[in-house]
Amino acid sequence: MAHLHRLSVLLLFVALGCSDLPTGPLRSATEEPQQRLHLASPQAGAPQAPDAYIVVLRPEVRDVPAAAQALAQAHGLGLGFIYQHALRGFSATIPAGRLQALARDARVLRIEPDYIATTMAQVLPWGVDRIDADLSSTQAGDGRGSVGIDVYILDTGVSLHKDLNVAERVDFTGQGVDDKNGHGTHVAGTVAALDNSAYVVGVAPGARIRSFKVLGNNGSGQFSWIIAAVDEITRRKLASPSTPMVANMSLGAKVGTTAYNSLDEAIVRSIQAGVVYCIAAGNSGEDASLYSPAHVVEAITVGAYDANNQFASFSNYGSILDLQAPGVSILSTWLRNRTHTLSGTSMATPHVTGSAALYLARTPSASPQEVRNALVSAGRAWVVGVPSGTTNVSVYAGSY
Repeated sequence: MAHLHRLSVLLLFVALGCSDLPTGPLRSATEEPQQRLHLASPQAGAPQAPDAYIVVLRPEVRDVPAAAQALAQAHGLGLGFIYQHALRGFSATIPAGRLQALARDARVLRIEPDYIATTMAQVLPWGVDRIDADLSSTQAGDGRGSVGIDVYILDTGVSLHKDLNVAERVDFTGQGVDDKNGHGTHVAGTVAALDNSAYVVGVAPGARIRSFKVLGNNGSGQFSWIIAAVDEITRRKLASPSTPMVANMSLGAKVGTTAYNSLDEAIVRSIQAGVVYCIAAGNSGEDASLYSPAHVVEAITVGAYDANNQFASFSNYGSILDLQAPGVSILSTWLRNRTHTLSGTSMATPHVTGSAALYLARTPSASPQEVRNALVSAGRAWVVGVPSGTTNVSVYAGSY
């Protein structure tokens, strides 16, 4: 929520790999070291964290942990996360004088910088009502609905709110599982607040919230943390292919290019494994194709509109958007068992995540592409004032 509720998010790009999923051709082993160094571009917009990088290993490196340890010892690296399921590689702090030497190592495919990015920050909330979640199979708001789907909230954590079915909390930040910020708890409520007599109700009431805390208490976190979460979700999906999974990512960074980075690649491979990803378009009023992970074509990218169906002035736009959703003055769950109103594509995205959960509850074997196609097909073209080339279709949950 850059203009209305901006929270700082520190994101570090980390590469991993997976022998279970196709890695695809990446780069030639004959590249010069400087070609393997993908340093920050002036067009990126997002600054780089000091001495922090993502090291992507070549596909032929089979033992990723051993290679990461060996490289760290040989080059004096501060080793961070090691990834094996969504990508192949690791995060590390790298002394400036060691970058070229590391890039020359035959095991290294490429090295990427650590960027800083921002989050896309019982009453029937207007957004839940607008997309007719109260007319879905659960009839959100009637006091009886419940959805038995696992929804992963990659955010600032989720508090143990009385109105949420929090099934799990995992910390990737080193700051503890509790949400000390509020953003993640708010997102979770829009997805799945319980259908009872108190607080608010979500689009998919009672869905199992699995909180993967990837953003710190001040709303900042490294991409390496986020990729670690994606890697773990992918591991779980590969271990249990028949279990439907949806992930909400209300965060992003301006990278200034449509080219995929390691976070994008991790998400793509997680989608290939069968996980549905709903991602905020961003809140800078710019082309979302220049933002990561919003520009991941394989994911569902979401813009925002207000109670008058007017496209939000802060929302990023462009052909990369799949759907619009309510994102202005959204009431949802908050810290200390309260409710709170926020605006942004961060608030729009969980409306789509909840709708995806509803669809998967009815059609659990659907692929991510089938879920995306179903949501777009069932959508309503009622958003006005959208920029040229941007969809005017709102998510609509009443069909599920």
